[in-house]
Amino acid sequence: MVGRSLNAHLSFGEDMSISRNHAQLEIKVGPSSEKQLFLQDSGSRYGTTVDEIKMAQNASIELNGSFHKIKLGANQGYILVRRMH
Repeated sequence: MVGRSLNAHLSFGEDMSISRNHAQLEIKVGPSSEKQLFLQDSGSRYGTTVDEIKMAQNASIELNGSFHKIKLGANQGYILVRRMH
């Protein structure tokens, strides 16, 4: 879980534009045993943006590129996700 909650795996403390349980990152194993990384918005009020594209509430997206820029809420900061091979 990613969010403002102190119980989140990745916590953003007091930024009120980030929901307590804002989004989830999940690793799944694909049909040919390759690992796939997914990001799901958890119905956040101010949204989640991946590579400058705003996700719909509760939407899930596979992060299949080598590098992604994720923005939570209305803040100006980003989470940078880099795929390691």
